[in-house]
Amino acid sequence: MAVARRPMIISQPSEQAIAGQSYAYQVLAIASIGDLRCESMGPRRYFSAFRDGDRLRYLLDEGPDFIELDEKTGLLTAQPKSQDISTHTVTLRVQNGQGDTDMQGFDLNVTP
Repeated sequence: MAVARRPMIISQPSEQAIAGQSYAYQVLAIASIGDLRCESMGPRRYFSAFRDGDRLRYLLDEGPDFIELDEKTGLLTAQPKSQDISTHTVTLRVQNGQGDTDMQGFDLNVTP
């Protein structure tokens, strides 16, 4: 049996953004769907289902004001303007609700 660490961010962002244009990065992470378990609901009635799966939460730890990260979906969006032309450090984190986390950092280069 092979087990991957979870959550684990598996996507890579584009590190280039253009001032005046929208930027989007979908953060993708491995998560557990839960354990397949059967529960008895009376005599001879068993219901099987995946239980206790991970509910991921995405957090932006560091980044400029023009960046937003959707906590539930992991969609990072940015609307850089001409005054934002520079290199910006971005650090994000994903949590699985059971105390486990993974982090990703990158430099976002905003160009004219």
